[in-house]
Amino acid sequence: MTPLWRMYSGKFAGCRVKDRMYDVQGNNIGYFDGTILYALNGQCIGEVYRNRWIGKRVNVGYRFGKPSAAAVSMTCEPHDDQENPLQIEAWEDSVFFIKGRLGLQKRIWDN
Repeated sequence: MTPLWRMYSGKFAGCRVKDRMYDVQGNNIGYFDGTILYALNGQCIGEVYRNRWIGKRVNVGYRFGKPSAAAVSMTCEPHDDQENPLQIEAWEDSVFFIKGRLGLQKRIWDN
C-alpha cells in the first residue's frame, strides 16, 4: 500500500494498492495504467510522480482509459497532509475533490 498526496496542495489523496487507487473511505476510485491514474469511467485523473505525489502536467492532453468495474473496498489508512508539497511548475493538483460547505468532499467519478 502506497500513500499518495496531491502535488500542489499537499492534501492526502488516498492509497495505491497494486493497480488500484483507494480514497480515505476505502472506496476504489480508479485504476493505474503504469503511472497514469484513471477514474473508473476511464477519465484521466492524473499521474504519479516519484511514487509519492499525484498531479497533472499543465498543457498535456491525457487520453481516456477504458472503463473499469470497482474493486472490493478496503481499508486505506489516512495520512496527514504534507506541509511542504512538491510545487513544480507546469504541474497542478489532480481533481479528486470538490469544495463543499464543510470543506473538501469526495468527488464522484461515475458520469
